[in-house]
Amino acid sequence: MASVEVNPGDIAVTLQGKEFTLKCSLEAALALTKNNGLRGAVERCLAYDLDTVVDVFAMGLGKRSRALPKAIYDEGVAKCSIPAIRFLTNLSHGGKPPVVADDKLVKDEVEGGDDDDGPLAGS
Repeated sequence: MASVEVNPGDIAVTLQGKEFTLKCSLEAALALTKNNGLRGAVERCLAYDLDTVVDVFAMGLGKRSRALPKAIYDEGVAKCSIPAIRFLTNLSHGGKPPVVADDKLVKDEVEGGDDDDGPLAGS
């Protein structure tokens, strides 16, 4: 039995009661970037654009079947847009989920932290 490499950026989806995985790849990122970039694809998914959601799923699945548009329509374009957007986000981060910084770390970087020796010290 061949082992399947699991990428932390891959997204599990369910269509017609079956589990599938949208697999992050350079090929998927390049193909989905051709039409206004990954951000453009995210915006079209937010607009519940069926063609775009189908394209995202097809690239993540590594194949396009004639049944895919109907499966996404039946599941609900709005519902399917959520994993599509997560997948696009992971592609934009090199096939990995984005790292969410600790709020305190972000605050320290923005405000200069607790360190009084910064460039504005004493002003």
